[in-house]
Amino acid sequence: MAQITHELDGMRAERRVRARVKAIRAAVPVPAPFAPPGRVALALLLTVASGLVWSLATAAARAEDHAVVFAGGMMDHAKFGYLGGTIALPGSALGRGFAIRGAAFVGDYSYKGGAGQHVDANFSGGEISGLYQLSGGWGWMNVGPGIRYTDTSLAPSDPSNRRHGRQGELIISADGARLLAPWRFDWYGAYGTRLSDYQVRASLTHDLGPVVRAGLETSFEGDPTYDLQRVGPYAAIRLGDKSELQVSVGVSGQTGRGTGAYLRTGVHHSF
Repeated sequence: MAQITHELDGMRAERRVRARVKAIRAAVPVPAPFAPPGRVALALLLTVASGLVWSLATAAARAEDHAVVFAGGMMDHAKFGYLGGTIALPGSALGRGFAIRGAAFVGDYSYKGGAGQHVDANFSGGEISGLYQLSGGWGWMNVGPGIRYTDTSLAPSDPSNRRHGRQGELIISADGARLLAPWRFDWYGAYGTRLSDYQVRASLTHDLGPVVRAGLETSFEGDPTYDLQRVGPYAAIRLGDKSELQVSVGVSGQTGRGTGAYLRTGVHHSF
């Protein structure tokens, strides 16, 4: 973002900062797993419930321009997708005050269980968090506690997998961005208290013009039983003042699985 050098440029820069602050980076990365046939009803229920809640929320907030919806997915050792939204509470706005963020996710992965047995894992679930938001010309930050529910099925059954079955846990998450025109540093982190699982992602990008910024992204996730790292080029493309498409392609490596390629995509739109 260009420095404010005179009144006209200042107005344009201010609109860009506000648009970016409104489009809070709220993507929810989760470790592994797509509902199997036995879990389709749960996945559909979560998706429909999430859609209804956020449709009502965004409809109520649209006149005040205080909501954002987001969706995305990841493909590497596991495959998953997510859909969610954030809405500012009364008296607050995106980037300032209190907000609620919710998301539903679904995915699958496979691994070698005991005695080298091939196991297919499928999961679906959702989470909801309360956030406190700060923002300004420097960027923005969101932090708060939440609850995550996940239903994971294994075929064949593997009791040694700590993620099998229906589980709920408290989570703590934080995300934000630092604007250092023409550079931008984004970050996200979350920790689950039951499984001691963590997700961390960071990116550094440079403006290539009014529409595109590009750079490098890296992420780490895991729990006491595995570690996964990713690194690769990253690009974000503005689709108007209130929307952005994000794409990252690179190399991933997981304990016991070696290295491979990954693809991450995301999109968000504010109201």
